[in-house]
Amino acid sequence: MSVLNGTKLRTREIPMRILNLGLSRTGTTSMKTALEELGLQNVYHLGYEDEDFAFWLAAIEAKYEGKGQPFGRKEWDHIFYNCDAVSDLPVVMFAEELIAAYPEAKVILTIRSVDSWYYSMIATVCNPIYKTLYHRLPAWLDSQEQALCDMSDKCEKYTWQNDFPKHGKVYFHEHNSLVRKLVPKENLLEMEMKGGWKPLCAFLDKEVPETEFPRGNGVQAFLDEANEHTKAKYLDLFKQYSIVAAPFLFPMVGITIYHIGWNK
Repeated sequence: MSVLNGTKLRTREIPMRILNLGLSRTGTTSMKTALEELGLQNVYHLGYEDEDFAFWLAAIEAKYEGKGQPFGRKEWDHIFYNCDAVSDLPVVMFAEELIAAYPEAKVILTIRSVDSWYYSMIATVCNPIYKTLYHRLPAWLDSQEQALCDMSDKCEKYTWQNDFPKHGKVYFHEHNSLVRKLVPKENLLEMEMKGGWKPLCAFLDKEVPETEFPRGNGVQAFLDEANEHTKAKYLDLFKQYSIVAAPFLFPMVGITIYHIGWNK
């Protein structure tokens, strides 16, 4: 029985062409933009406004906890039905499964030095601020936000064992080694963002654009986006619960925002 519990599965509309299996903070956002500039139609890169968190939670629990059947091609086609490329967490946790499901797709492994990657992760994805009450409070009242938090927690558990400082670099090396092992060299491009357009265009048999290679989602941009997302969630909750919960919710949230930093 499918872990989607009877959901009518969508079927693929366009072929899967690219699996970018590089870890977060290796240039995956820049690569997404670059692929779209080269003509790919829709690069899957999970964001705050997506509605796929429950799906990914089910996929992670099936693979790592034995809850339900592991996902196969039909489940992946359901989520990626209109995408011709995929990237970033939690996609990369299923590198082996996706390589098997889409053997026709080329594989990109975005890379950078392990030390620069480590410090970028500490400043962003693994920043302790995202465990604070300010960022977690909306999940208590919003099911979509709760699914996001649950999925994020599972990702941390089954990648760097909830201890990034201790296990992060080990996971970095193990993941990249796995991708190199699974993908034939002729079907794999390992690329640092400083390489620019030439290696990517040669790999995809595309003309080199005249524009500069994209650069995006630096540390500050990541922090700004996360903070804006949390602010927006608070405003949504204010609108939903202002009448019933105002006497209790507003003081609690107001104190939290004041102490932790609305202006960050």
